[in-house]
Amino acid sequence: MSLIKEKKEVYYHKGNYECDFIIKDGMNIKYAIQVTLSLKDETTRKREIRGLLEAMDVYNLKEGLIILKKRPR
Repeated sequence: MSLIKEKKEVYYHKGNYECDFIIKDGMNIKYAIQVTLSLKDETTRKREIRGLLEAMDVYNLKEGLIILKKRPR
């Protein structure tokens, strides 16, 4: 997904927690996306999931996306 090429409006969610990308398409919020290097650490995993779930709740989204860094082979 190339948000710039698709000319989507991109925002940041900051409530009690944070979500990296909120994508608006027309008048509707369509996606909530978290980006992180890893979810191996329990503290990081909880933080990233809390932020995503909060954004999904605020914008009434049924799904969210967490993008992880691809590990080199």
